[in-house]
Amino acid sequence: MFANAEITRVNITPPAAFEFVRGLETGREMGCINCTYCGYPHLDLGDFATKPHRKHTCANCGSDNTWSKTEIVSTPLKPLHDAFMNAAGFAVPNRRLHLDEYAGCDYALYASTPAILWTATRPQEVGIHAHVRRGIERIVDDTYGEVILDGKQLVREDLLAMNGRADHHLGRRRRIDDAVRIRGLPLV
Repeated sequence: MFANAEITRVNITPPAAFEFVRGLETGREMGCINCTYCGYPHLDLGDFATKPHRKHTCANCGSDNTWSKTEIVSTPLKPLHDAFMNAAGFAVPNRRLHLDEYAGCDYALYASTPAILWTATRPQEVGIHAHVRRGIERIVDDTYGEVILDGKQLVREDLLAMNGRADHHLGRRRRIDDAVRIRGLPLV
């Protein structure tokens, strides 16, 4: 999978996973360039993962003479994803969740994201994943095509944008009957 035969495993760190999934979501041109000197795969993170480019500096040996044929964001997760990705596609689930029906419960909302590895034969679900708890019991754990709060539909893309910010890590968690509702979460 990689040019250097010493590589026997891939460690997937949260920043690498986040940037890869964000790249999939935004349609960023991604690939994996191996260092021309040591053969290790290059990983773009932070600002380098937001804009495709041709020149890549190796984090393993420090060589700055590796050029991709086209502008890409380089990530070792791309060949891994391509090798183990089932082409079943994506589907928006035909399920609706009315959070207002769960007064007194805690909840967490997440934008579902594409998997790095997907081996199932069914399509991946794209929507809003919700956890609802009554005390310590989880009573809802599913992905929905539509989530309603205060009579208004939540927008998956807005949740996705919030997931990458430290103050909104993995969605928002609130008590449904709190006087303080989700502030700043756009509704349609």
